[in-house]
Amino acid sequence: RDQFALAARLFNEMIAGLREKEKISFFLSQMALRSLESGEKRATRREISILFCGIRNLEDISHHVESHAKLELINQFLSLFESQLKISGGSMDKFTGQAAIALFTDNKSQNSMLTMASQLRKELSKLNLKHHEEKLPILNVGMGIATGAVVLGPVGSQKRKDYTAIGATVNMAARLHSLGVKNSDITIHLD
Repeated sequence: RDQFALAARLFNEMIAGLREKEKISFFLSQMALRSLESGEKRATRREISILFCGIRNLEDISHHVESHAKLELINQFLSLFESQLKISGGSMDKFTGQAAIALFTDNKSQNSMLTMASQLRKELSKLNLKHHEEKLPILNVGMGIATGAVVLGPVGSQKRKDYTAIGATVNMAARLHSLGVKNSDITIHLD
Protein backbone atom coordinates (compact mmCIF):
# COMPACT_ATOMS: atom_id res chain seq x y z
CA ARG A 1 0.00 0.00 0.00
CA ASP A 2 2.79 2.44 0.83
CA GLN A 3 4.30 1.90 -2.62
CA PHE A 4 0.96 2.69 -4.28
CA ALA A 5 0.52 5.78 -2.12
CA LEU A 6 4.05 6.93 -2.96
CA ALA A 7 3.50 6.28 -6.68
CA ALA A 8 0.17 8.16 -6.59
CA ARG A 9 1.74 11.11 -4.75
CA LEU A 10 4.67 11.30 -7.19
CA PHE A 11 2.29 11.02 -10.15
CA ASN A 12 0.13 13.85 -8.75
CA GLU A 13 3.22 16.02 -8.20
CA MET A 14 4.32 15.36 -11.77
CA ILE A 15 0.87 16.35 -13.11
CA ALA A 16 0.90 19.51 -10.96
CA GLY A 17 4.36 20.36 -12.33
CA LEU A 18 3.19 19.87 -15.92
CA ARG A 19 0.16 22.07 -15.30
CA GLU A 20 2.40 24.75 -13.80
CA LYS A 21 4.72 24.58 -16.81
CA GLU A 22 1.71 24.89 -19.13
CA LYS A 23 0.52 27.98 -17.23
CA ILE A 24 3.97 29.54 -17.39
CA SER A 25 4.30 28.81 -21.12
CA PHE A 26 1.16 30.88 -21.70
CA PHE A 27 3.08 33.98 -20.57
CA LEU A 28 6.65 33.23 -21.70
CA SER A 29 8.14 32.79 -25.14
CA GLN A 30 9.61 29.43 -26.14
CA MET A 31 13.05 31.08 -26.13
CA ALA A 32 12.54 32.20 -22.52
CA LEU A 33 11.36 28.73 -21.50
CA ARG A 34 14.40 27.10 -23.14
CA SER A 35 16.64 29.59 -21.34
CA LEU A 36 15.01 28.73 -18.01
CA GLU A 37 15.30 24.99 -18.62
CA SER A 38 18.95 25.19 -19.68
CA GLY A 39 19.92 27.56 -16.89
CA GLU A 40 21.30 30.04 -19.42
CA LYS A 41 22.22 33.22 -17.57
CA ARG A 42 24.35 35.16 -20.04
CA ALA A 43 23.42 37.05 -23.16
CA THR A 44 25.33 36.39 -26.38
CA ARG A 45 26.02 38.38 -29.52
CA ARG A 46 24.43 36.78 -32.60
CA GLU A 47 23.47 37.53 -36.18
CA ILE A 48 19.72 37.16 -36.55
CA SER A 49 16.77 38.52 -38.50
CA ILE A 50 13.96 40.37 -36.79
CA LEU A 51 10.40 40.85 -37.95
CA PHE A 52 8.65 43.76 -36.26
CA CYS A 53 4.99 43.83 -37.23
CA GLY A 54 2.31 46.12 -35.86
CA ILE A 55 -0.87 48.06 -36.38
CA ARG A 56 0.03 51.52 -37.67
CA ASN A 57 -3.43 53.12 -37.41
CA LEU A 58 -4.33 52.09 -33.86
CA GLU A 59 -4.67 55.68 -32.68
CA ASP A 60 -7.22 56.38 -35.42
CA ILE A 61 -9.08 53.18 -34.56
CA SER A 62 -9.24 54.32 -30.93
CA HIS A 63 -11.44 57.25 -31.98
CA HIS A 64 -14.02 54.94 -33.57
CA VAL A 65 -14.36 51.95 -31.24
CA GLU A 66 -14.62 51.27 -27.52
CA SER A 67 -11.57 50.00 -25.62
CA HIS A 68 -12.81 46.40 -25.44
CA ALA A 69 -13.46 46.36 -29.22
CA LYS A 70 -9.98 47.81 -29.84
CA LEU A 71 -8.48 45.09 -27.65
CA GLU A 72 -10.37 42.46 -29.66
CA LEU A 73 -8.95 43.88 -32.91
CA ILE A 74 -5.43 43.81 -31.46
CA ASN A 75 -5.89 40.23 -30.27
CA GLN A 76 -7.16 39.16 -33.72
CA PHE A 77 -4.06 40.64 -35.31
CA LEU A 78 -1.67 39.12 -32.74
CA SER A 79 -3.33 35.70 -33.05
CA LEU A 80 -2.97 35.83 -36.82
CA PHE A 81 0.69 36.83 -36.44
CA GLU A 82 1.37 34.03 -33.99
CA SER A 83 -0.29 31.38 -36.15
CA GLN A 84 1.85 32.41 -39.15
CA LEU A 85 4.96 32.50 -36.94
CA LYS A 86 4.35 28.95 -35.78
CA ILE A 87 4.19 27.77 -39.41
CA SER A 88 7.40 29.64 -40.30
CA GLY A 89 9.53 28.30 -37.45
CA GLY A 90 10.52 31.66 -36.00
CA SER A 91 10.50 32.49 -32.29
CA MET A 92 8.18 34.97 -30.63
CA ASP A 93 10.13 37.65 -28.82
CA LYS A 94 7.23 39.64 -27.44
CA PHE A 95 3.92 41.37 -27.93
CA THR A 96 4.21 45.11 -27.35
CA GLY A 97 0.53 45.95 -27.20
CA GLN A 98 -0.13 46.79 -30.83
CA ALA A 99 2.83 44.98 -32.33
CA ALA A 100 4.69 41.70 -32.27
CA ILE A 101 8.39 41.01 -32.56
CA ALA A 102 9.69 37.71 -33.93
CA LEU A 103 13.25 36.46 -34.14
CA PHE A 104 14.73 34.21 -36.79
CA THR A 105 18.08 32.82 -35.74
CA ASP A 106 19.37 30.79 -38.70
CA ASN A 107 19.52 31.07 -42.49
CA LYS A 108 16.76 28.53 -43.07
CA SER A 109 14.33 30.34 -40.78
CA GLN A 110 15.31 33.69 -42.31
CA ASN A 111 13.99 32.45 -45.65
CA SER A 112 10.88 31.24 -43.83
CA MET A 113 10.50 34.75 -42.38
CA LEU A 114 10.16 36.25 -45.84
CA THR A 115 7.57 33.63 -46.73
CA MET A 116 5.79 34.35 -43.45
CA ALA A 117 5.69 38.09 -44.16
CA SER A 118 4.13 37.42 -47.56
CA GLN A 119 1.60 34.94 -46.19
CA LEU A 120 0.75 37.21 -43.26
CA ARG A 121 0.05 39.98 -45.73
CA LYS A 122 -2.43 37.72 -47.57
CA GLU A 123 -4.15 36.68 -44.34
CA LEU A 124 -4.40 40.31 -43.19
CA SER A 125 -6.07 41.19 -46.51
CA LYS A 126 -8.67 38.50 -45.82
CA LEU A 127 -9.16 39.79 -42.28
CA ASN A 128 -9.56 43.37 -43.52
CA LEU A 129 -12.11 42.25 -46.11
CA LYS A 130 -14.07 40.60 -43.32
CA HIS A 131 -13.74 43.77 -41.22
CA HIS A 132 -15.02 45.85 -44.13
CA GLU A 133 -18.06 43.57 -44.55
CA GLU A 134 -18.76 43.76 -40.80
CA LYS A 135 -18.19 47.55 -40.73
CA LEU A 136 -15.20 47.16 -38.44
CA PRO A 137 -12.02 49.24 -38.75
CA ILE A 138 -9.47 48.18 -41.33
CA LEU A 139 -6.07 47.36 -39.83
CA ASN A 140 -3.16 49.20 -41.45
CA VAL A 141 -0.32 46.85 -40.59
CA GLY A 142 3.34 47.47 -41.30
CA MET A 143 6.25 45.08 -41.19
CA GLY A 144 9.89 45.92 -40.72
CA ILE A 145 12.54 43.29 -41.32
CA ALA A 146 16.18 43.78 -40.37
CA THR A 147 19.12 41.41 -40.25
CA GLY A 148 22.25 42.04 -38.23
CA ALA A 149 23.99 41.65 -34.90
CA VAL A 150 22.04 41.72 -31.64
CA VAL A 151 22.63 40.82 -28.03
CA LEU A 152 20.29 37.91 -27.31
CA GLY A 153 19.53 36.57 -23.87
CA PRO A 154 18.20 37.44 -20.44
CA VAL A 155 17.95 41.21 -19.94
CA GLY A 156 16.69 43.01 -16.86
CA SER A 157 17.17 43.56 -13.18
CA GLN A 158 18.27 41.06 -10.55
CA LYS A 159 14.63 40.41 -9.63
CA ARG A 160 13.02 40.30 -13.09
CA LYS A 161 14.41 39.41 -16.48
CA ASP A 162 13.04 39.10 -19.97
CA TYR A 163 14.63 36.95 -22.67
CA THR A 164 14.95 39.28 -25.64
CA ALA A 165 17.13 40.78 -28.33
CA ILE A 166 18.56 44.29 -28.06
CA GLY A 167 20.62 46.43 -30.38
CA ALA A 168 20.59 48.57 -33.50
CA THR A 169 19.07 45.76 -35.60
CA VAL A 170 16.00 45.64 -33.34
CA ASN A 171 15.69 49.42 -33.53
CA MET A 172 16.02 49.30 -37.32
CA ALA A 173 13.20 46.74 -37.63
CA ALA A 174 10.96 48.91 -35.42
CA ARG A 175 11.71 52.04 -37.47
CA LEU A 176 11.11 50.24 -40.77
CA HIS A 177 7.77 49.00 -39.47
CA SER A 178 6.61 52.52 -38.76
CA LEU A 179 7.83 54.15 -41.97
CA GLY A 180 4.52 53.84 -43.75
CA VAL A 181 5.95 53.99 -47.25
CA LYS A 182 3.10 54.53 -49.70
CA ASN A 183 1.81 51.27 -51.19
CA SER A 184 4.28 49.23 -49.15
CA ASP A 185 3.66 47.41 -45.92
CA ILE A 186 6.92 45.43 -45.79
CA THR A 187 10.25 47.22 -45.52
CA ILE A 188 13.50 45.23 -45.39
CA HIS A 189 17.03 46.18 -44.29
CA LEU A 190 19.95 43.75 -44.51
CA ASP A 191 23.08 44.72 -42.60
